[in-house]
Order: sequence, then C-alpha cells, then structure tokens
Amino acid sequence: MPELPEVETIRRQLIPLYRGEIIGKVNLKTPSLLKNYPAEDFQRDLAGKQLVDFLRRGKFLIFHCGEVFPVFHLGMSGIFLQNKAESRYPQHIHLEMKFESGKELYFQDMRKFGNIRFYKELPQFPELGIEPLNGEFTIEKLGEMLRSKKMNIKQFLMSQEYIAGIGNIYASEILFEAQISPLRKSFELSEAESAALHRAIGAILISSIEKFG
Repeated sequence: MPELPEVETIRRQLIPLYRGEIIGKVNLKTPSLLKNYPAEDFQRDLAGKQLVDFLRRGKFLIFHCGEVFPVFHLGMSGIFLQNKAESRYPQHIHLEMKFESGKELYFQDMRKFGNIRFYKELPQFPELGIEPLNGEFTIEKLGEMLRSKKMNIKQFLMSQEYIAGIGNIYASEILFEAQISPLRKSFELSEAESAALHRAIGAILISSIEKFG
C-alpha cells in the first residue's frame, strides 16, 4: 500500500517530466475508478488544461490543472507510466493522457483499489490530520494529540484523521526507530518518548523519500 514516501516520490518524479504540459486528449477506460464526477465530463473538462503542478496531501496525489484538480489515490497497485510499452499488464491501464507536446501518461492499477476524484477547486481534505513533514507538526503538537488519545500508539500513527500519510509499514519503522512498543497506549507515553517519536517520524519519512520509498 503506497504511503506518504511512495506518493511523494511519484510526485517528485512527475514534476520535471510533465509540469507545464498542456493536456490534449483524455481517455478514461475504466469509468468506475472515477468516484464523484461523470466520466464524459471528466474527459472533456480536463482536455486543454495545463498541468501547473503536482501536489500531495497525505496519501493523495493532486494534479493541479489550472482551475481543475484530479486527485489520485493509488490503492495497493496504482502506478504511472510514460509509455504504454513499459506496461507488463496493459489490460490494467485505466487512464490515458496525451499531451500537445506528444508526451503521454498512463495510470495503471492491477487490483483496482485505487480511485480518482475530480474537483473544480483545490480540495481541503478536512478528514485528514496534520502533515508530518509540515512545520506545524511540532513536538508540542504531537504531545497534545497523544495525551488526548487512549488507543494503541501504532493505531494512532495509522489513523489518517490525526497524522496524514502514515500506514502500517512506516508506523512499524517509526516505532522501531523510537524504541516504543506498538502495544503502548498513546496517552501513556512520557515527554521523552513523545520527543523520540517525533524525531523518528521525521527521520524515517525523510530517509524513505530520499530512498524513493
């Protein structure tokens, strides 16, 4: 399951390849992947737009296309390909984007647990908690959240409404780094343990991004 480092890696890889490109033709081959917008309107409303930037919120990858914003959740097996010939499973390519420059971009998802949503303004994701690499994620903020929760610390780390982007893999890595048992209750952690956990979150996520997830 792609978590924050994997999605951030993909975001950084797409930027030099596609930022500034004008979308020519869009072919949504699997309309069921689009969860909140008619497929025909999606193809029409995305065509002609410039890919201004690639953003990330938690585990979501956001295409900033001027005044519209396709948002991808990669599920368990979602990937992007530059060339269709690179795919070992072309039958699982669900979205094709062709750019005016001649470049192409394909979204493939073998297991189809991923999805796409389409917005006319930048989505705010009110259901998601703080970004762990954001400057607002301080030791004090983490300690405040921990003291108010009675769940296991691993469950806390994986709960997207508190901290966005951490799943099973990185929760385990973070707790190992901080030397904290996943069975400990969040509110039981001492100030020193909270500080160690805060350091481990930053260290593991940053290191994982540097290593491409």
